[in-house]
Amino acid sequence: MPKRQDKIRLNTTCFSEHERFKVSCSNTECRLWIESEDNYNCTVLAAKHGPRTLQEIGDIFNVTRMRICQIEKTIFAAGCFWHIEDYFSKIKGVLSTRVGYTGGSFENPTYKDICTGTTGHAEAVEIEFDAKIIPFSELLKHFWEIHDPCSLNRQGPDIGNQYRSAIFVTSSEQEEEVLKQKKLYNEKKYNYKIVTNIEILSKFYPAEKYHQKYIQKKSRFY
Repeated sequence: MPKRQDKIRLNTTCFSEHERFKVSCSNTECRLWIESEDNYNCTVLAAKHGPRTLQEIGDIFNVTRMRICQIEKTIFAAGCFWHIEDYFSKIKGVLSTRVGYTGGSFENPTYKDICTGTTGHAEAVEIEFDAKIIPFSELLKHFWEIHDPCSLNRQGPDIGNQYRSAIFVTSSEQEEEVLKQKKLYNEKKYNYKIVTNIEILSKFYPAEKYHQKYIQKKSRFY
């Protein structure tokens, strides 16, 4: 017989379940969970206080938006997305990864479109991570080390602007950190030869299903 908290955790209508069992949320892995004295779930807060933005909820409980929104997202492009996704998916604190296309103006691209090199999109990996376990600055250090950021539109045998080195930031804080680290790596290691593009994320198009977790799926047969 599952515990009441477990039933709430698995139920999509969590507010009604909270009201029914009269217990507070203990699902700390939920992206909507808030650390506060009452350990309320965001759904519960919205029902009790009316619709609120994350910032407004933070103001109610005197916590920062970062404490509320524990999961951050960033997108890295560093050559063939299969291996990049496989690498980052194994890092502690990374919650999910998926490969896709971004950085161009071509709508709803397919892999066949990307291979023409005319869409403007890059093969990229969307990474959702818990910044309390691994901050963006640490993820970024991995990015610089796992590919050649000085190689223009090429990584190994893969050639074309779809294989460019790029970081698609999702906040001004991320952009600031990227600029700081790019300057540092240029000075200390790469002699001002880094060609990595720093771009604001616009639209991310998930790649076809067979590309997702490709390395993991392939390794099962060996």
